[in-house]
Amino acid sequence: MLSHAKRFAYGAVSKFLRALIRLTATRSPRLRGPLHYLDTLVSQGRYGEFNALIAHGIGRLAGKLRPGPAGGADRGKQHAFRAIRIDAATQRLSIDGKPIEKDYIYSFPDSGAKTLVSVIITCRNHGEYLPDTLVAARAQTLVSRDIIIIDDGSTEPETVGLLDRFRTENDLIVLRQAEQDIPNVRDIGIRQAQGEFICCLDAGDLIDPTYLECAIARLLADRSTGFVYPYVRVLGEAVEVRHTEDFDIDRAILGNFTAVSAVFRRDDWDQIGACSAGMRDPSEDRAFWVRLASLGRRGHVIQRPLVAHRRPDRTLTNDAKEMHEELPSPTPAFIPRAFAEPSFRQLLKRIAPPERPDANPFTKLKQAIARPEKPGLLVVVPWLRRGGAEVLLLSLLRGLSQQWHIVLATTEDDPHLMHDEFAAVVPEIFHLTAILEQADRTAFLAYLVDTRAVTHCLSSQSAWHLAQLPELKKQFPHLRTANILHNHVPDRVFRAALGAGSALDRHLAVSGAVVDTLKASGIPETRIKEIANGIDVEPGAGAAKHRSATRAELGVPDDARLLLWVGRFGEEKRPGLFVEIVASLSADPSLQAIMAGEGPLEASVDSAIRHFGMATRIQRLGHRDRGEITRLMAAADILVLTSTVEGMPLTVLEALAAGCPVASVDVGDVARVIKPGFNGILMEPSRALDLASAIEAAWPILTGEAARAAIRKDFSTRSHTEPAMVRAYSEALAAL
Repeated sequence: MLSHAKRFAYGAVSKFLRALIRLTATRSPRLRGPLHYLDTLVSQGRYGEFNALIAHGIGRLAGKLRPGPAGGADRGKQHAFRAIRIDAATQRLSIDGKPIEKDYIYSFPDSGAKTLVSVIITCRNHGEYLPDTLVAARAQTLVSRDIIIIDDGSTEPETVGLLDRFRTENDLIVLRQAEQDIPNVRDIGIRQAQGEFICCLDAGDLIDPTYLECAIARLLADRSTGFVYPYVRVLGEAVEVRHTEDFDIDRAILGNFTAVSAVFRRDDWDQIGACSAGMRDPSEDRAFWVRLASLGRRGHVIQRPLVAHRRPDRTLTNDAKEMHEELPSPTPAFIPRAFAEPSFRQLLKRIAPPERPDANPFTKLKQAIARPEKPGLLVVVPWLRRGGAEVLLLSLLRGLSQQWHIVLATTEDDPHLMHDEFAAVVPEIFHLTAILEQADRTAFLAYLVDTRAVTHCLSSQSAWHLAQLPELKKQFPHLRTANILHNHVPDRVFRAALGAGSALDRHLAVSGAVVDTLKASGIPETRIKEIANGIDVEPGAGAAKHRSATRAELGVPDDARLLLWVGRFGEEKRPGLFVEIVASLSADPSLQAIMAGEGPLEASVDSAIRHFGMATRIQRLGHRDRGEITRLMAAADILVLTSTVEGMPLTVLEALAAGCPVASVDVGDVARVIKPGFNGILMEPSRALDLASAIEAAWPILTGEAARAAIRKDFSTRSHTEPAMVRAYSEALAAL
């Protein structure tokens, strides 16, 4: 439950957004849709999505506005004439601000370090969290690691007993000591570490399986970066995400904005004299990061919550206060130069990476990855949004994971709101724009192909990746490639698929219309494979058993006529047309309608609802998850599809699986599954409004329990089921 203060705050935000909507109605109409969308998120209580979109936008704006090379590897080019180029792996700043060689180098595998990375876990009681923390540390994609647990005077019998058991496990080092300050405890662990890189965790931290690999990849690619840290998801009374940004020396003087779970080099720690120097309490972590920056190191944030911090008695508000408020000054004897000298801080802002080497920067990582037992499948998509293509892909990967070791990469800057759903199926997800500069992303894809024993690459909707295929095929001639095309519109993705030429072995079309367009574009039939979209039929059958209960929840009587529209509120989906269809049928007092979805046309739809006087007939539910959509379809009498562009829409398949007939314009491959007079209605796109009279005429034939049962039974025997789809993709990949 939200506190009263947060409810008040979000209410104020909603009022502010509505004021902006009124203000932009005539002056900036293009802003009206996005503003209304944000207001809808707040009014529907979808605060997590609202926060994610706002934080994402602020991060992008801050990245564009941040001056100097500290904002990214490429931003230093505008100040190249005064940049200080330094290689953090081999150099540091001298006292007069010039790059010099390090006093010594502690490097894996040939310069002292026995492992690539050491994980230091500090513990003082709360032992119930440790097993899960260890599971996450052991599940890292990097296998060249050592794990050290430092017990800082635990007194709880359960924690003490657990630590005694851990001391018998070969892959762990457990050290016990009397209670000390946290920084001193970390130092004890780091002195025992054998890794080139260090990552410190609290006992309640959970790290994403790819976190260490992502952080070290950034450290290797951008050689002036000395520490890398992620967004942190805080788990407590509420689940919130702590957003931060790239390290800024001026802000670091005022407060700590760097996560303790940052990854840094062991020999840099040796150089600056440990974490605890001059630190009286954990809030002064910032002194360590400032001293690290004073060596000529930049700090980079991975804009993904790759660490979860479990603190049941704390919330993000407490942590933000501890992190961001002005902190007391460190002990004078240990004040880093950057605290005292503004001119030195200006010098640190000039740090920039050395010239990029010709060799792949990720070579060292290859020695720390265990090759999978299954053949590797690299899947590349632009984003993990909530959409039909993503739902389809998730189902597909769930089926393919039985025979493939799947690695997923995204190529566009996005909140990736379906990340968690995909992570439950594919643990290895790499958001390239959050990890690396653009110049390093193609090399990282090649690294993934090499280290994961990838034999096949499957892409969907990523024009950027399609443009990289010729280079990947040149490096890996054995690589077999396929791309899923979801519609026949000649957009950027379609053109990129054609432009990939012979580097793309197979075009996988979800509809006959896509096949026809590919053939017309000169693609030989032998390089095209049509695979029908498929869904799991069980949820629809299950939802049908609760039809009356769902209607009761919606306030819809069993004897009422209920129309349903599901989709994105965008031009191509024509949600306003559905409002007109409902208005044409409104003479029937029992008619009701539901619209589920979100998008830029929400304000326009609301205006149409008011214009036609349908406010008491049409419920707008906003975004709903797939389970809720399935229940809505089972509760509805007819689903209406008004789109101008489709391939094989999942909403149609899901409706039929739930026994809900479909009234649709004849678009894409809809005619392949709709049998007029049995499970739906088809109408020429130019006569879309005539769907109203067709619905009225066909209602006695299409609706009723017997009709719904017949539609469910018929669909379950057809090729548009999830098992049939997975089998078809599996056979297509094997045939490459």
